[in-house]
Amino acid sequence: MKNVTTYVGIDAHKKDLFVAMLIGNEKTPVTWQVANEPQAVRRLVRKLEREAPGYHGG
Repeated sequence: MKNVTTYVGIDAHKKDLFVAMLIGNEKTPVTWQVANEPQAVRRLVRKLEREAPGYHGG
């Protein structure tokens, strides 16, 4: 299996989190916005775990 690095950047504000994810050799990050609330952050973590290639839990 080939190692793929996933980079995640989060710009945190009082109301929202602005997220950018860059996978492997892609040129353009995927970006989105989520509420800065505990439940939304938990969903964000699960989404990142699903979408990061090679992640096996931990």
